[in-house]
Amino acid sequence: MSSDDECIYSPLKRKKGVSNSDKYKRNIIKQAKIEGKKHTNWIGKIVAAKNDPSLILKECCSKKCLKDIQQEKLEDIMKMFYELHSKNEQDLHLQRTIEIKEIARKRKRIETEEGKKKPKSKSVQYFLIVDGQRIQVCKKAFINVYNISNKKIRRLVDLLENNITPVDMRGKNISANTMPYEYCQKIHEHILSFPTKDTHYTTRLKNYLDPKLNVKTMHTMFIEKYPELEAKIKYQYYWEYFKNNFSLSFGAPVKDACSKCEELNTKIMSKDLNDVAKRVAAAELLVHKNRSKKFYNNIKKTIEISQQNKKVLGLCFDFMAVVDLPKIPVQEVYYYRQLFVNTFGIHNLNTNNLFCYVYHEATVRKTPNDVCSFLVHYINNFVDDDVEELHLFCDNCAGQNKNHALLRMIMALVEIKKFKKVQVFFPQRGHSFLPCDRDFALIKKQLNRVDRLYTLEDYIEIILKSSRNPENFQCF
Repeated sequence: MSSDDECIYSPLKRKKGVSNSDKYKRNIIKQAKIEGKKHTNWIGKIVAAKNDPSLILKECCSKKCLKDIQQEKLEDIMKMFYELHSKNEQDLHLQRTIEIKEIARKRKRIETEEGKKKPKSKSVQYFLIVDGQRIQVCKKAFINVYNISNKKIRRLVDLLENNITPVDMRGKNISANTMPYEYCQKIHEHILSFPTKDTHYTTRLKNYLDPKLNVKTMHTMFIEKYPELEAKIKYQYYWEYFKNNFSLSFGAPVKDACSKCEELNTKIMSKDLNDVAKRVAAAELLVHKNRSKKFYNNIKKTIEISQQNKKVLGLCFDFMAVVDLPKIPVQEVYYYRQLFVNTFGIHNLNTNNLFCYVYHEATVRKTPNDVCSFLVHYINNFVDDDVEELHLFCDNCAGQNKNHALLRMIMALVEIKKFKKVQVFFPQRGHSFLPCDRDFALIKKQLNRVDRLYTLEDYIEIILKSSRNPENFQCF
């Protein structure tokens, strides 16, 4: 059987979050019925086409209603009918060509016996519109031209008699499998009962659940709370409701946690301390977190100021984790002495671009002098002369950033009138996630996809391809 003879329901890939309702099986069948095409119904039975002009029969009644109408005109009527876009339009068209009138002449009759038909109270007339004129035909001729059932005619006549416009009510009833609103409300409230944490590492607000949780555990806790719904709310439904109604993710296990936060949280959770000691620890933790937020607020403030005033520039700088060369999937390599490659990144808060200084351990080291050299080179070559105020953001590493060498370099820049004002911001210990760390994460993600890395040029090529916009990442 060819593809033209019946509808073939092939699964099509779709973009996540976008529904292809016109590809649903029920909608394909519904549209095929409207257009009168040959199709396969729900039970797998092939339904013949109704829009075939050869199905029009002129034999109707003794008056031969269709005798004087050309075959081409009848075919045009059928074609026009099945080209209407919806069932409502088709029913409305048919209803307009039907008229109900009172009986012209009534005869007196004896009361009807049981089982006999009652006398007609209405007279129904049917018309075909040919060249703008209404031509009256019999009921059989009307059915033959449109190739419709007698049941459809009876429905339209009953609606017309009661002055009701036909409306397609298929699919409007509530499915018996629909989950009651009360059950969905309980699921929603249960998911909201779990505490969440928002991240300050991105500009878009994102909430995270506890890393120890998962949807399976949440469903188990839901059943423990509502045991009467165990047979109703299965894991699959709970998971789909969570996915479709919440934009939540599960946090990752904490790495490089702040020692101060861990110490204070341990005191708060300790059973050996009294309430006074716990309240003191909670107050210290609150002050500690507020101080850590001040660093990120300064970054946001610098970004806002630099966008309005081009004379202000913000820079974040840090070293990326060391990369070993060569990188090949051979076990013996791990026992050999490899070449360490260092990456010093400077993130421009004005342009949101990253500039990397890539070198191996045989070239230079990671001393304060090297950090100052990189900063001076970047300032002399990539910072406009119009900039008067410089804001620097870095971590608390004493061997690289937080030392006298960096401070003397800053004083020299002000002394030679390169800048009028230079500010250095250091974060709270353990809360030093910088914008350049986000750039390093993109580079690491790209590195994890590569199994072979031989030269420094290969590594630089990986860095340049880590950003969607090639202009965002540059190397020296």
